[in-house]
Amino acid sequence: MLASSRRRVIATFSLLPGFAVAANVISANALANFVSLSAELTGYPPDSLDRQFASALLQALIADGADVETLGPGGDGVAPELAIQIISAWYSGVLPTTPTPTVAKFHDALVWRTMDFATPPSVCGQPGAWAEAPTLGQ
Repeated sequence: MLASSRRRVIATFSLLPGFAVAANVISANALANFVSLSAELTGYPPDSLDRQFASALLQALIADGADVETLGPGGDGVAPELAIQIISAWYSGVLPTTPTPTVAKFHDALVWRTMDFATPPSVCGQPGAWAEAPTLGQ
Protein backbone atom coordinates (compact mmCIF):
# COMPACT_ATOMS: atom_id res chain seq x y z
CA MET A 1 0.00 0.00 0.00
CA LEU A 2 2.78 2.42 0.92
CA ALA A 3 4.71 1.77 -2.31
CA SER A 4 1.55 2.35 -4.31
CA SER A 5 0.98 5.71 -2.61
CA ARG A 6 4.58 6.70 -3.12
CA ARG A 7 4.41 5.84 -6.82
CA ARG A 8 1.20 7.80 -7.19
CA VAL A 9 2.75 10.85 -5.52
CA ILE A 10 5.87 10.64 -7.69
CA ALA A 11 3.78 10.20 -10.84
CA THR A 12 1.60 13.17 -9.89
CA PHE A 13 4.56 15.45 -9.24
CA SER A 14 6.25 14.37 -12.46
CA LEU A 15 3.23 15.75 -14.37
CA LEU A 16 3.34 19.17 -12.70
CA PRO A 17 6.16 20.69 -14.78
CA GLY A 18 4.15 19.97 -17.94
CA PHE A 19 1.13 21.73 -16.52
CA ALA A 20 3.28 24.63 -15.37
CA VAL A 21 4.75 25.04 -18.85
CA ALA A 22 1.31 24.89 -20.46
CA ALA A 23 -0.06 27.44 -17.99
CA ASN A 24 2.86 29.79 -18.56
CA VAL A 25 2.37 30.14 -22.30
CA ILE A 26 1.38 33.69 -23.18
CA SER A 27 1.36 34.82 -26.78
CA ALA A 28 4.01 37.31 -27.82
CA ASN A 29 1.24 39.64 -28.98
CA ALA A 30 -0.54 39.54 -25.61
CA LEU A 31 2.74 40.22 -23.81
CA ALA A 32 3.61 43.11 -26.15
CA ASN A 33 0.16 44.62 -25.62
CA PHE A 34 0.51 44.24 -21.85
CA VAL A 35 3.95 45.87 -21.86
CA SER A 36 2.50 48.78 -23.88
CA LEU A 37 -0.32 49.15 -21.37
CA SER A 38 2.17 48.94 -18.50
CA ALA A 39 4.25 51.68 -20.12
CA GLU A 40 1.20 53.93 -20.34
CA LEU A 41 0.26 53.26 -16.74
CA THR A 42 3.75 53.61 -15.24
CA GLY A 43 5.10 56.40 -17.41
CA TYR A 44 8.21 54.43 -18.44
CA PRO A 45 9.01 53.53 -22.07
CA PRO A 46 8.09 49.95 -23.07
CA ASP A 47 11.69 49.02 -23.85
CA SER A 48 12.74 49.91 -20.29
CA LEU A 49 10.28 47.49 -18.69
CA ASP A 50 11.42 43.97 -17.77
CA ARG A 51 9.71 41.44 -20.07
CA GLN A 52 10.20 38.57 -17.63
CA PHE A 53 8.45 40.49 -14.86
CA ALA A 54 5.74 41.58 -17.32
CA SER A 55 5.10 37.95 -18.22
CA ALA A 56 4.93 36.89 -14.56
CA LEU A 57 2.60 39.80 -13.75
CA LEU A 58 0.35 39.02 -16.71
CA GLN A 59 0.18 35.36 -15.64
CA ALA A 60 -0.75 36.38 -12.10
CA LEU A 61 -3.47 38.70 -13.38
CA ILE A 62 -4.87 36.03 -15.71
CA ALA A 63 -4.89 33.53 -12.84
CA ASP A 64 -6.85 36.11 -10.86
CA GLY A 65 -9.43 36.35 -13.66
CA ALA A 66 -8.24 39.34 -15.71
CA ASP A 67 -9.29 39.32 -19.37
CA VAL A 68 -6.16 39.36 -21.56
CA GLU A 69 -8.03 41.07 -24.38
CA THR A 70 -8.63 44.19 -22.26
CA LEU A 71 -4.98 44.46 -21.26
CA GLY A 72 -3.77 46.24 -24.39
CA PRO A 73 -2.61 49.75 -25.17
CA GLY A 74 -5.10 52.52 -24.54
CA GLY A 75 -6.25 51.01 -21.30
CA ASP A 76 -9.82 52.21 -21.84
CA GLY A 77 -11.20 48.76 -21.03
CA VAL A 78 -9.09 48.38 -17.90
CA ALA A 79 -10.99 48.77 -14.66
CA PRO A 80 -9.44 51.34 -12.29
CA GLU A 81 -8.84 48.64 -9.66
CA LEU A 82 -6.93 46.54 -12.18
CA ALA A 83 -4.91 49.57 -13.34
CA ILE A 84 -3.93 50.26 -9.72
CA GLN A 85 -2.98 46.61 -9.27
CA ILE A 86 -0.73 46.74 -12.36
CA ILE A 87 0.91 50.01 -11.33
CA SER A 88 1.44 48.78 -7.77
CA ALA A 89 3.08 45.59 -8.98
CA TRP A 90 5.51 47.43 -11.27
CA TYR A 91 6.52 49.96 -8.64
CA SER A 92 6.74 47.53 -5.72
CA GLY A 93 7.99 44.43 -7.54
CA VAL A 94 5.29 42.37 -5.81
CA LEU A 95 3.08 40.07 -7.89
CA PRO A 96 -0.61 39.79 -6.93
CA THR A 97 -0.56 36.01 -6.53
CA THR A 98 -3.07 33.99 -4.56
CA PRO A 99 -3.21 33.19 -1.68
CA THR A 100 -0.37 35.56 -0.80
CA PRO A 101 1.51 38.16 -2.89
CA THR A 102 4.97 37.17 -4.16
CA VAL A 103 8.01 39.44 -4.24
CA ALA A 104 9.36 38.94 -7.75
CA LYS A 105 11.83 41.80 -7.97
CA PHE A 106 12.95 44.12 -5.26
CA HIS A 107 16.15 45.85 -6.32
CA ASP A 108 14.77 46.50 -9.81
CA ALA A 109 11.29 47.69 -8.82
CA LEU A 110 10.31 50.99 -10.43
CA VAL A 111 10.11 52.72 -7.05
CA TRP A 112 13.92 52.91 -6.98
CA ARG A 113 14.03 54.60 -10.40
CA THR A 114 11.44 57.11 -9.25
CA MET A 115 13.20 57.89 -5.97
CA ASP A 116 16.63 58.60 -7.42
CA PHE A 117 17.77 59.90 -4.03
CA ALA A 118 17.24 56.48 -2.40
CA THR A 119 18.55 52.97 -2.96
CA PRO A 120 17.18 49.60 -1.94
CA PRO A 121 18.46 48.37 1.41
CA SER A 122 21.79 46.54 1.05
CA VAL A 123 22.69 48.43 -2.13
CA CYS A 124 25.41 51.05 -2.05
CA GLY A 125 24.20 54.43 -3.31
CA GLN A 126 27.48 55.89 -4.53
CA PRO A 127 30.15 54.02 -6.51
CA GLY A 128 33.08 53.36 -4.21
CA ALA A 129 31.22 54.45 -1.07
CA TRP A 130 31.89 51.10 0.57
CA ALA A 131 35.47 50.88 -0.71
CA GLU A 132 36.97 52.11 2.56
CA ALA A 133 36.10 51.24 6.13
CA PRO A 134 34.26 54.02 7.99
CA THR A 135 36.19 56.09 10.49
CA LEU A 136 34.85 55.51 13.98
CA GLY A 137 34.45 58.11 16.67
CA GLN A 138 33.69 61.10 14.49
